[in-house]
Amino acid sequence: MQVVEEQAHKVAAVPGTEGPFALYQARVLAGDLAADPAQEAAARRLQRLWQDLKGYDPAPLNAEPAKPSGLLGRLFGHQPQAPAAPAAPKGLYLVGEVGRGK
Repeated sequence: MQVVEEQAHKVAAVPGTEGPFALYQARVLAGDLAADPAQEAAARRLQRLWQDLKGYDPAPLNAEPAKPSGLLGRLFGHQPQAPAAPAAPKGLYLVGEVGRGK
């Protein structure tokens, strides 16, 4: 296990090589995992999700839009539009046979 951690630290020291895919590569290089194209594809997709979540900052749940002020604002009901929250990253659903390393 120490070899995997050392290998992961070496891989993570290179800019842009952190996250699930880097850890998968480190474990393959250390000999803890056999290279598997299906698991590599899953690790790449997890990497993309990890990257999306890393920069995601959801809007607070209790944010209320501003209420119109003044008589005319209340009469005509003009309400300013709140800025749209960024779309949440789509997750992954991993399926596979028993023993495939999900």
